[in-house]
Formats: sequence, C-alpha cells, structure tokens
Amino acid sequence: MALEPVLTPHGLLTLRETGEAPALEPEQGLRFEKAFARGSGHGLLWLGADEVATALPPVLSYWREFGMRYMTALCALPGIGEGEAKPPVPIPDDGEFDTIAVAVPPMIGAEYLTADVFLRLTRPDFRLRPRPSICRSARPCRSTPVRETESVCCRC
Repeated sequence: MALEPVLTPHGLLTLRETGEAPALEPEQGLRFEKAFARGSGHGLLWLGADEVATALPPVLSYWREFGMRYMTALCALPGIGEGEAKPPVPIPDDGEFDTIAVAVPPMIGAEYLTADVFLRLTRPDFRLRPRPSICRSARPCRSTPVRETESVCCRC
C-alpha cells in the first residue's frame, strides 16, 4: 500500500493512496490509515509514539519527528500521570515552527505549512477533544469535538 501525507489548505494533515509514494507493508499501511482516519492529531500522536523505530519514507519520517517532539514535550510535563485531564503542552515559539517548516520534504500541500498550521496541529483544543463515536474507553467521553473531522480520544 502506498500512502502519502497531504496537507490541505485548511491545515489538516491527511493520508491518501498514491502510486508515487514508496509502498508500505500492508499491516503498516492499515495502522496509518486507521490512525489518520481519527484525525490529524491522532495520526501525529501515532507516528510520534508508536512508529518510532519504523523505517519510513522521508515525508512520513518528517511528520513522525514532529509527533515525537510533541510526545517528548508531553512526557516532560510534571504530574502527567496523576490526573484524568492532560495538562497543556507548552507551545514552541514561532521561530521553532518556522525552522521545522523549512525542513519539510516535497509533499502535496507543503506550501500551506506555516507556524499557524503547526499551532493548530498542536493546540489542545484542536487535538484532544474526543468524538464519542470513536472512543474505546468504558467511561463516557467528557468532551465534544471541536471539529467533526479532528479529534483524538486521549482523555478517556
């Protein structure tokens, strides 16, 4: 399965099948599709937390690095495992986002990558509002999605 990340004009990171991207193992492609189907944030968290040692094409590797930066900042927060709600992750300054943006490999939508897009991809109110229909927890979700297409069930 050949999947490539695509950044939409609205700043959503999605995956699409293509004949031009390097093929992934079938199981790997299904994992990626499932993660990104839940939203950009969930896909980035999946790449940064669950695909750390996976060999990936350059553009997926780039987004994994971005997800790993977020996971590193999250894990460095004091008291992260003590409460039900996750504390907010400090937002890098615009200069750091600009540095990350100029390193993007060729991809569809790279021209839309700005500090504001990175901010939307890392903002807690954008990324961490679960959609009850996809929640796997036995407990009811406590939040509603900010956008129907963007949600991650991390607080359940």
